[in-house]
Amino acid sequence: MPVKVNQLMRRGLIFVDASTPIRDAAKVMTNDKVGLLVVTNGGKMIGVVSERDIMRAVADGVNLSEPVERITTRNVVTINPDSTLYEAAELMHRFNIRHLVVVDEVGNPIGVLSVRDVVAEPVRLRILAEHSSVSSVEEQPIPHTD
Repeated sequence: MPVKVNQLMRRGLIFVDASTPIRDAAKVMTNDKVGLLVVTNGGKMIGVVSERDIMRAVADGVNLSEPVERITTRNVVTINPDSTLYEAAELMHRFNIRHLVVVDEVGNPIGVLSVRDVVAEPVRLRILAEHSSVSSVEEQPIPHTD
């Protein structure tokens, strides 16, 4: 039985308003130990900002007091929670990204799946391997270790 995105995704998205200064967005990432923020305007997702976006801004000399909207990625690559882990890995590879925003049936963000969630946690990988023969594994969330 294939592993589903909803088994590994993180449900606690972190949102910032488009007017938030880039520096403050970086602080939110650091404090909350996340690599991706959902950027909103009027409560609606307009894009995301990742660690890579902030690093590019620093390298390009962007004033970090500017609003995060300036460096927001607007074409967000999303995935359904019932998609397979293989499909998620394919999207990450195709678009050279480290995070996928998981959306519900109407496109609302409900979680995020990162490369780290997929490969960097040996404990979760061991749990997946141990449960690979269990038919109900798709309904069992895999615990996060960080």
